Amino acid sequence: MFSRKRTEAEDRKMADASDDLGIPMKPARPAAPALVQLTRNRDKEIRNYALDCLLAIKPEKEVFTPALVTLLHDPDKNISYRAAESLLGLDADAAEKAGVFTLFPQFK
Repeated sequence: MFSRKRTEAEDRKMADASDDLGIPMKPARPAAPALVQLTRNRDKEIRNYALDCLLAIKPEKEVFTPALVTLLHDPDKNISYRAAESLLGLDADAAEKAGVFTLFPQFK
């Protein structure tokens, strides 16, 4: 079904993992355009991982919002659900304009 929202502990674990890998999250923001491109990959696992990475590094709204809008229509319902949830948290107006409430009435 749909994945659940990560807990704060899981977010900290992800941040710790990025530190362990030597990839600080904020300095990783220049990777956002490449990660956005990966959200269009044919492989759903790559799209899902790219979304995870984007959520972790929190790119600028101007970069992230269009990617999330595109992912709303991902063929994998788990990815589209997470994109809707993330878009609502990032920019509620953009989420409404993109049709989040029509696609996912449970967010009303």
